[in-house]
Amino acid sequence: MFYDDQHLHGELYYDDDDYNDYNDSYGESDSEDGYYMGTCEQLQHDLTTPPKQLIFAAIEDERLKDLKALINYMTLELGFDSVHHAVLHKQRGAAKLIIDEICAEEENNVTLLQFMERALDQGADEVVKLLLDEGIKVDEEVNGPLTSIHIAVEREQVRIIKHLLTYGADANSRYSDGGTILHKAVDHENMEIVKLLLKYGADIDATTSDGSTALHLATMRGFLEIAEHLIQEGADMHAVGPLEINGSSLYGRIL
Repeated sequence: MFYDDQHLHGELYYDDDDYNDYNDSYGESDSEDGYYMGTCEQLQHDLTTPPKQLIFAAIEDERLKDLKALINYMTLELGFDSVHHAVLHKQRGAAKLIIDEICAEEENNVTLLQFMERALDQGADEVVKLLLDEGIKVDEEVNGPLTSIHIAVEREQVRIIKHLLTYGADANSRYSDGGTILHKAVDHENMEIVKLLLKYGADIDATTSDGSTALHLATMRGFLEIAEHLIQEGADMHAVGPLEINGSSLYGRIL
């Protein structure tokens, strides 16, 4: 068993259960409590996948040499968790080291996009920002035809959306059904995201495949606060869409 609170200057301690596996490498017990000691450099030769506690300890103590020695044993999942942990502990140097080393190994077949997908899955906004700083293409497809901004708007991840837009994500991105991310924000009745997208240049009168604008959608859903905001921002109240085709006036519905 490993203990994340029993590390000191790169030395790790193990309890009696580890003795049979590590006695040959680390020698006899140095305490009556049955703990055995070895350095990270020794341990890396004995573990297939190092425990998360060991890696996190190296991150927190800024022991980048030990951390680098352990990176070869990281899976994508453990690598991401380690990056996330480093960012949360303000250790951007450690986070960057992990990303650079893992992605540099061809046999790992790990890319920045895979890290981005994990970051979006977990809503890890600071990891998203780190990846953007590392040079990931902001509008590159992450999951099928979906880019990061598609996924973030769908999941209403406001802080991530802010990062993506700041780094140049397309505020007029469309989904496969023809709707824009502005339509998706309206559909979620999320005023904050609606305002963000408009601030970064979203086309307020863009239409879906059936001719609906964001204002049409807000009106049909009964989201009057959003409808009023769209009008204030210049949405075309006379745009022809499904409402007019079906004999119902958009203007009349709003009033």
